Amino acid sequence: MLTLCFAIVTVIQNDAWKKAERNGMVFEWKIEGTKLRCKMQAPTTGWVAIGFNTHANLPGTNLIMGAVEQEFYRIDDRYIVAPGNHKSMIQMGVEDQITLKNGSEQQGKTVLEFVIPLQSKDNYHIQLYEGSEYYLLMAFSADDDFNHHSMMRTSIKIKL
Repeated sequence: MLTLCFAIVTVIQNDAWKKAERNGMVFEWKIEGTKLRCKMQAPTTGWVAIGFNTHANLPGTNLIMGAVEQEFYRIDDRYIVAPGNHKSMIQMGVEDQITLKNGSEQQGKTVLEFVIPLQSKDNYHIQLYEGSEYYLLMAFSADDDFNHHSMMRTSIKIKL
């Protein structure tokens, strides 16, 4: 009986989603142990992106981009080298850190779901800590091609 009570408390604590919204984009997240579970939605059938940085700059941002075409989706772990120049983590010589990927298009909106580690051992992923503040980049495009320019991009400060 005591064990069951403990399990219920744990589930309730893990179900605490936080949310950031701007320009029709919605980003939701929750910390699950050493991982960050994320949901991103934008009013487009093109690509959607979310990025983390400790500064309000594009360079140095860990960018997660995703697109859905018919029933297939692609979600990439990327790094912004300079404005207009983002590369996959594989191109940067490090491992993609995204797990539990999922993508869908519903009623003209693209929805991405994924999990990333809070900390990584390379220089291209932002080290994330619960309670710390980060600049969150949110963007989307009308096209599924990751090289196509964004039609909406904004940055806001969030607290994990």
